[in-house]
Amino acid sequence: MSVQSSITINVAATESAAPTVPGSATSTLTHLIDYVRPLSSGTTANTADLVYSGVVSFTTSPTDLDLRGSLTSRLDASAVSTVEIVAIVVRNTATSNNLIVGAGSNPVSSLWIAAGDGVNVLPGGIFVLVAPGDPAYTTTAGTADILRITASSGTVTGEVLILGRSA
Repeated sequence: MSVQSSITINVAATESAAPTVPGSATSTLTHLIDYVRPLSSGTTANTADLVYSGVVSFTTSPTDLDLRGSLTSRLDASAVSTVEIVAIVVRNTATSNNLIVGAGSNPVSSLWIAAGDGVNVLPGGIFVLVAPGDPAYTTTAGTADILRITASSGTVTGEVLILGRSA
């Protein structure tokens, strides 16, 4: 299977200030982070050959995404066994309650500084992590290959997209 992908993040914020001297122009400053990373199909830097995505209803009972064991492609149901993680995107589409990404048993230890670490994705928020280099975030089957996602309360719908490498 061939995977062609592109990661594009554009954040722009423009601030303005009233003139400090009468008759002078308003000052403006645009702050910009513009990140574009095309990825071809492969297992080296700036590539990805695996993709997993889904719209999932998460509850307070953890959902453990086994990155080396249980994920399947939506295209052809083939196994998605991610040796390296190039990108993780988790979007909280709910209007209330957080999604907690991380923690749990056998987490992808190359993602987190310490065991038990995670991030709260607030309602309407998005968590994006990109590592296009080689190696990217590595997984170890059976001991460091779980991405846990849990709702802080109730049921929270979220979108998950993972780009990875098979080697």
